[in-house]
Amino acid sequence: MDLEHLNRAQIILLTLLVSFVTSIATGIVTVTLLDQAPKGVTQTINRIVERTVERVVPEVSTSQVATVKETTIVVKEEDLITDSIAKNQGTLVRILARPVALPDVPSDVVGVGIVLNTEGLVATARGIFADGFLYSVQNLQGEVLSFKLQNPASTSSVALLLLSGKEVPVPAVALLSSPSVKLGQTVLALSGSTRSSVATGIVSGLIMGDIATTTLAFIQTSIAPAEVFPGSPLLNIFGETIGIRTAGLQGSGTLYIPSDGILEELRALSATSPKNP
Repeated sequence: MDLEHLNRAQIILLTLLVSFVTSIATGIVTVTLLDQAPKGVTQTINRIVERTVERVVPEVSTSQVATVKETTIVVKEEDLITDSIAKNQGTLVRILARPVALPDVPSDVVGVGIVLNTEGLVATARGIFADGFLYSVQNLQGEVLSFKLQNPASTSSVALLLLSGKEVPVPAVALLSSPSVKLGQTVLALSGSTRSSVATGIVSGLIMGDIATTTLAFIQTSIAPAEVFPGSPLLNIFGETIGIRTAGLQGSGTLYIPSDGILEELRALSATSPKNP
């Protein structure tokens, strides 16, 4: 066959045939050389192939991979405090008192309580109450309600009151146990006689009642006693109630009954309540 008399199509087919044969021959020679080559050379070639694949694959699949973006959110303590107040402001009620012997004398605010549930159960300081006075509860809507003491035989500093004949729509109260209370942490107290007010400070002391069992009896704070009524809730910056202010006990700051005292009285009340059939 004379190559000079080949037409264009025949030349192209001949070129493809030569390329195909050359490729097969190159592959056979390459495999043979790799089998006979030292191990170190084979590993180097494999690494070159792997690194080449690593560079190529991400470029091909970049448009198909979802991008994850991390965002840092800065939460200020001031924002946490305002949120805590908003969560708990609706749970406050005021304890009113007037002398039984003076029925024409208007009632005065002598303490604060917190509503624990929609049934109208209120927790406050037992030391608020004394003989010779008539007591009532005023809610945030200005309604004056009567109540019944639910734990009269208890020796606890916590008094549980049940508002008479009225369900109270309140936000949920989160009672935090005393092991979560730490020295130096920021706290705030909700109080006020005619309007809600707030006082801020830190936990300045933890007063233990039973050294053997490390039971926390009182939480001491740097908040001035004059700013807070007995029974006022003490909150952390996350809106959790860690105690209520005592009545009659004075220290270098304000003393609070830990929320454990409220939880114990609630458990005792639940144990003595009649069970549904």
